[in-house]
Amino acid sequence: MIDVEALRVRDPASVFALRRWTTGGGMRLRHLLSVMLVCGSVQAQSPRRVVAGTVFDSINRAPLAGAIVQVVLVDLSLRDTPDASAPRIYSATADSGGHYRVSGLPRGSYAIGFQHDALNALGIESPLRAFLMSDDSNVTVDLAIPSGRTLRSRLCGHDTRLGGEGLLVGYVLDARRERLLPGAVVRARWLEFALEVGNYRAVTRSVTAIVGEDGRYLACGLTSDEAVVVEVTMPGYRRITNRIAVPSDGSARQDFRLADADTDRGVATLAGRVLLPDGTRLAAGQVVIDALALEVAVRNGDFSIAGVPPGTWSLEARAIGFEPAVALADASDRAPAVTTLMLGERTQSLDAITIRGRRGGDAKILGAIASRRSTSLGTVFLPGNVYLESSYDPADALRAATGFRYVSPDVLLSSGCGFRYPPAEAPPIETGPVRARARRRAVYLDGARVAGGLAELRTAVTMRDILAMEAYQDIASAPMEWRTNDACSVLAIWTKR
Repeated sequence: MIDVEALRVRDPASVFALRRWTTGGGMRLRHLLSVMLVCGSVQAQSPRRVVAGTVFDSINRAPLAGAIVQVVLVDLSLRDTPDASAPRIYSATADSGGHYRVSGLPRGSYAIGFQHDALNALGIESPLRAFLMSDDSNVTVDLAIPSGRTLRSRLCGHDTRLGGEGLLVGYVLDARRERLLPGAVVRARWLEFALEVGNYRAVTRSVTAIVGEDGRYLACGLTSDEAVVVEVTMPGYRRITNRIAVPSDGSARQDFRLADADTDRGVATLAGRVLLPDGTRLAAGQVVIDALALEVAVRNGDFSIAGVPPGTWSLEARAIGFEPAVALADASDRAPAVTTLMLGERTQSLDAITIRGRRGGDAKILGAIASRRSTSLGTVFLPGNVYLESSYDPADALRAATGFRYVSPDVLLSSGCGFRYPPAEAPPIETGPVRARARRRAVYLDGARVAGGLAELRTAVTMRDILAMEAYQDIASAPMEWRTNDACSVLAIWTKR
């Protein structure tokens, strides 16, 4: 119970002395719900005075539905009735839009705050505000979780390695048993491009956070212009890997619910819609959960995946001509989870032309490569890579590329082309009366299609001029802009400025 006498604060500015009210464990929300039953009769006695407003989640930039707003009378001298034993606590629950309303308040000075699991996950106390309720008054008080920048400074301190560092925070739980998982490991990694002695060098950075006894993790110092790759592991549970956007100099919250390692089917359902970049529904496509080998069709923008085990899963929406969309979704036995995925902008295929490479800034090129890595799977050779620095020609460096097989400087086989020899750059083959166009390896130099393949490329550029290389063993793993009908694998070369 709340100590009534401890709440006797006449100066509204001193309301922050009441922060003892906001502390407590997981029982806090159940306690506040019970208070609501006590307050019903009091609200009916004096319906004239109302406090209302919204509760907003500044981290997720959305209304905080389900937040329990609590209003506490802190100055007895102004109240309507001399009965000191009358309830002094009034409560309401925010609706789906974050709106709350508390009526029937007596005159007096009040403190107002709210409770929600999001506050516990972020490890912060309920923000408190003070207001004065006079005769026949309606007061508006909006409440919010502090901004991401404020939260990052509070939880991570002011010392930063680089400007713009961000914070990722949340819970890790057992999906089936709904219990905390202390000791689970949350690891975030991203790519940075460092300028060293006049040249750019790719550096992989990582931050590791261990889940504490309270089930929370706190990953400070995340720095990336793109989304970071987050991996969550715990012995006996399925690994979760996904890209998460962390605002620059801000904060993001993401909870993870891990499924048992030996579980691949369940009774939960994941449903939702897939939208095009302009907000309209996707006519046809696919949504997949690679970790469970599940795939369903998208029809008129809607999809539904049944048989999913409880837990957090990575969904990917795919459609021809658009960048895939990836999102995390929580599957539960209780109710279908609804997720909205928005595809990226439509990309354009590049036609085959002779070599006329146009060089842009190194930083711009490397940034574009980092962006493509979020939507494709391949081998990327960046500045500082040992194969890039020690090889005599591009084919020699690609000995280390996944799905490729080196034969000679002019011959490089790949799994997407069926490891065919002669090489897949061979000209079209005559097959009777029909001239069938053979699928071949697509080779690009600074974004332009090289019609002569590796042989022409080797005469057009030297290894000392190459800034970076991208190798995709098949079309399915390549970025959308290079998925042409005549290609079976892709090699892209980028030269220095």
